[in-house]
Amino acid sequence: MLSNQTTPVVTGNRFIRRKEAAAKLGVSIATLDRWASTGHICKPSHIGARSSGWPESYLDALIAGAAPAK
Repeated sequence: MLSNQTTPVVTGNRFIRRKEAAAKLGVSIATLDRWASTGHICKPSHIGARSSGWPESYLDALIAGAAPAK
């Protein structure tokens, strides 16, 4: 029989682009870019010829306080 326990929500490891990443972290795009250039967060990975982003799991870890800055 199933119990009433809640299961943790597992997010996929899709790549999040700048606009969505900034919204997820609660900062502006300019702040996100500054954090990446100063090493506060890792630089985004190139995911195409003209696109880059961060793994969703990395952003979730940043929010949870579990990810290293670089």
